[in-house]
Amino acid sequence: MIRLPQPSMVLNAPDAPTRYVMHVTYDVKTTEDIDIALRQVRQAALRKANKKLRCLVINCHGIYDGPKGQQTGGYGLALGKGIYARTVHHFGLLRNTTEDPSPLVDHIYITACGTAAVSKVNAAGDGNGVLLVKNIAKYSGANVTAANIVQISWPGQETPYHISGFEGRTRTWDANGNVTWDAEYSRWPHQGLVYGDN
Repeated sequence: MIRLPQPSMVLNAPDAPTRYVMHVTYDVKTTEDIDIALRQVRQAALRKANKKLRCLVINCHGIYDGPKGQQTGGYGLALGKGIYARTVHHFGLLRNTTEDPSPLVDHIYITACGTAAVSKVNAAGDGNGVLLVKNIAKYSGANVTAANIVQISWPGQETPYHISGFEGRTRTWDANGNVTWDAEYSRWPHQGLVYGDN
């Protein structure tokens, strides 16, 4: 498990296997546009004395595509109506103001499977998970951490202020698109047999 500094916030999808609890916890409905959820984050940050959250956790399923048995990630995040290449600009809501574009969140952790996988880009422009994560960092101004393969977590509610550890190649990107941290975590036993390389 990873303990996150507080105050932090989590956006939980209702079908995520693990539910996380932070200083501010928000459950995102499947019918909700992503800008509505991000406005909740914005308001939570602006209520703090220093107008900032230490971390934001995006807890949902990653979107996979491809033929059965050969599906790969990187096609977006199944939070609300979805986070895609065409909707990622809404992360600009996590900046203070146009005059003062300082970030309202220091660090975003994405726990979804295959978030940073790089697959064949489809007609909608989705498939390059690295580019999606870089754009989340660029628009929000936050550092963003995500992994490239299936993530394993226990069902139920996690200990407050903690998230599950990562599996596979996990990197952090800054707002300029630079990798500031890179680690290769081990897979769970039989993970490759069940889920394949991705």
